[in-house]
Amino acid sequence: MATGLESKPAHQPYWLALRGTQQMDLAVRFNLAAQAQGLRLLALKGISVAEELYGGMEHRPMADVDLLVVDTYRFEEVGRVARAMGLAETAASDHALVFKEPASGVVLELHISLTSCPGLFSVDTESLWARRKPLLRSALCRLADEDLIVHLAMHTAFQHGFAANEYHYGDFVRALDRFGTNAERIAIRARDFGATSALGAMAMALSRRSAKEGSLPGQIESLRGLCPTALARWIEAQADFPPPANLAALAIVRYRLAPSAWGYIVRALFPKKIPGRTLPRASVLGRISNLARVGLVERTRPGSLPS
Repeated sequence: MATGLESKPAHQPYWLALRGTQQMDLAVRFNLAAQAQGLRLLALKGISVAEELYGGMEHRPMADVDLLVVDTYRFEEVGRVARAMGLAETAASDHALVFKEPASGVVLELHISLTSCPGLFSVDTESLWARRKPLLRSALCRLADEDLIVHLAMHTAFQHGFAANEYHYGDFVRALDRFGTNAERIAIRARDFGATSALGAMAMALSRRSAKEGSLPGQIESLRGLCPTALARWIEAQADFPPPANLAALAIVRYRLAPSAWGYIVRALFPKKIPGRTLPRASVLGRISNLARVGLVERTRPGSLPS
């Protein structure tokens, strides 16, 4: 099976190995501090798959460490834990607070939901916690196999509008190949989340992206049928894939993937302030401008890392 990553060198530069060690160290220390306050966290994205799917943090570089706060009603307390550890709040969105450790430079994102527009997808964090699986070589836990696969699809399709790094696509392919032995169970979990369209669209996008890269997991074919017709046509119509970051395209993709179109519009235009945020909020126009700028920078910056 080809993931598009096999051409990379077997040994990453030393600084990536050091960075990975620092990232895992902060994640473990923060998890222990949160546990001391009775708070529960789950590892997301890169840090949750690096060991099992890539053989180590040095082989799955990432820009930041992502942790989901299970106790969403206590989210403000998690921010206080971060500040008590000397972490500096550097940014915030509708679904995450971003902190940076001055000494190491490691960036930590604390999530109140799996994607932007909290509450849009019907994800119950208590159920995620009940199904959790331990991470290899750490005291952290990650999402269960089906939860992990569906979230990776949601992250690349809905969060990024498919304008994502190759590792985002590689994470999904590797997870599906290793954990996705039952496509029907994955589809059921996606339906529970309201993310059936996102799962189908991710499968469709991979078929388009990997046309010249070799085979994909066999489950892709059955999952492609879950993609909405209009979005499948949009994916096929793109001149390049992954497509370049584009604010209008992102809005269209999110609108078509949302389980509730009206719910998406309301949450996108009038997001609630995330609990514990201390930085001032941008205006609606300011948020649009920042989103466009960040998308452009991440798309063009040499060596930019995924989360």
